Amino acid sequence: MAIFPTIGLLIGAFFIDIKSFSCKRQGTGNDLCQKSTVSVLGTRTTQIPLNQLLSAEVKRKYDREGILHRIEINTKQGSIPLSEVWESGGNTLKQDEMAYQINNFLRNSQQKSFSVNLYPSAILLIWFCLWMPLSTLFFLAVAQIRICTFDKNLYKFKIESKGLISQKSSEYSLEEISDVIISPEALATNGVPVNPVYVVLNSGQKISVYLALDLFSNNGNWQQKAQENIKLIKTFLGLPV
Repeated sequence: MAIFPTIGLLIGAFFIDIKSFSCKRQGTGNDLCQKSTVSVLGTRTTQIPLNQLLSAEVKRKYDREGILHRIEINTKQGSIPLSEVWESGGNTLKQDEMAYQINNFLRNSQQKSFSVNLYPSAILLIWFCLWMPLSTLFFLAVAQIRICTFDKNLYKFKIESKGLISQKSSEYSLEEISDVIISPEALATNGVPVNPVYVVLNSGQKISVYLALDLFSNNGNWQQKAQENIKLIKTFLGLPV
């Protein structure tokens, strides 16, 4: 379950950032422009001498998904993409406007400074803002330890579930247990039931004891482990094996 919030963090780290490009004229030969990228990984900056800048343009290319685009800064040393990722969709007008502002600054020697920002798409931000809290809550809800105790001194069958955000327990009399069975559930991962072994009460209620859970074993292994645990519990309780 920890995989899901981890996926969200990786996407946030590598795809959600704010890119900016700024220049200042101070009347010296060392005037600089700066490309910056701010993300959860930190801030990365690249400085470019103003006298090296030639122009800015929105490059376009075609693939099976349609037209992709990104803004590039042309210098005497070659092109520097403001964003390394080729995008599709509604950011084209924003990038055209940014390229215009950069080119207008280069043409107008009286303009002292400018700065433009490129933000991640709204769809990506909405997806991230929904994915992270939901996947984190899901992880916190299912990340738990279940302890099943069969106590002949107290003649009790006790179940304790200890999670990161909750804790609960319940008790039953050992006399209520009528059988111990392999999971009848169809839900499975890699052919292994999520809850392999159940205790069956006289009322018909089935209680998972979370035994022999191994999502990476083959079908034969989990069944063998489940049968061993069933035999162990039944022998302890004096039920027919």
